[in-house]
Amino acid sequence: MTPHIAVFLDRDGTLNQERGYLRHVSDVALIAGAAQAIKRLNDAGILAVLTTNQSGVARGFYDEAHVQALNARVNELLNVEAGAHLDLMLYSPYHPNGVVADYALDADCRKPKTAMIVQACKHFGNIDLNHSFVIGDKASDI
Repeated sequence: MTPHIAVFLDRDGTLNQERGYLRHVSDVALIAGAAQAIKRLNDAGILAVLTTNQSGVARGFYDEAHVQALNARVNELLNVEAGAHLDLMLYSPYHPNGVVADYALDADCRKPKTAMIVQACKHFGNIDLNHSFVIGDKASDI
């Protein structure tokens, strides 16, 4: 089986407009050209994997179901705008300074740590990390 190449993408500020902590799903708006870029990855057979820190859960702003709804909305907008899709959506709800005890930790899945990439590798079984890359809007995404 030929290994997959993957692009690991941040969400806020990379796919959708950075608007702070998104408390309403209706506030999600894609960055111009993001859907077309993801469609080009899809058409090339490159996996588009969302890997996003979502500390709003740890900070008590919203729950994990809200993060999942936001991610689903991003994927929906990608599809509507360009027929594009994310192959896998992963997120870290943790932050070491969180106020929600269950999420107030510096978890291995919090970027720039690599547990979300490892999880994607396990999910797909054959990602070629030597030819894959990360796209984000902050140095901590990499």
